[in-house]
Amino acid sequence: MFKSQSENIGILCRGSSLLGLSDIEKNFDKCFIVNDFKNEIYHFENILKRKEIIHFVNRLSTIPLKKKTYREFNIKKVQMNIPFTLNDRVFLISYFKYLSFFLRVHTVPTKFFNEINFTNRKAYKKKFPNTGIFSIFFTCKYLNVKNIYIAGLDFYKSDYIFRTKYALPLDVQHGKFVELNLIDIFIKFIRSKNNINFYMRTNYNFSNKPDNLILI
Repeated sequence: MFKSQSENIGILCRGSSLLGLSDIEKNFDKCFIVNDFKNEIYHFENILKRKEIIHFVNRLSTIPLKKKTYREFNIKKVQMNIPFTLNDRVFLISYFKYLSFFLRVHTVPTKFFNEINFTNRKAYKKKFPNTGIFSIFFTCKYLNVKNIYIAGLDFYKSDYIFRTKYALPLDVQHGKFVELNLIDIFIKFIRSKNNINFYMRTNYNFSNKPDNLILI
């Protein structure tokens, strides 16, 4: 499991609010880039090459960057969003692909994954439905942070900067958030972590938010 002593960390997702990255990037030297960041990493190359980057990923084999990209950006660590298992072929394909790139691959403790397993639905027994939100939960649990800077997490109320061919329509993805109550779960979690400041650049309009969620 990846650990860090940085008090300030960035979490970069793929929504269009990521275009405001230049407004917050001076506040952190270390960041997670979340999931399929193949186009985004080069779009923000001048910023990201100055950072220590950890790739925070789900289990899918479409997510890894190219081997040369990891080298160009000096990325040495991958944090997967599920526990290690020998019973999940999809996970193992991705896991060993990262290893073949000579990356250090970390997984999530089973105990923590079970703690946040908020639904009995079979579809989410092996995964959390959103890696960006999960990365925030993970950061608060395991990293010694005081300030988290979030960009690109728009809860699918605005589109990606770069839409991949396998991405579902925006209304379908936002509908999943509503159906699973993920926004309320996110808000409740942020409120429970009142010792941490969450600075967020987002295109989502919150009707109610905790004081420690600071929109920028």
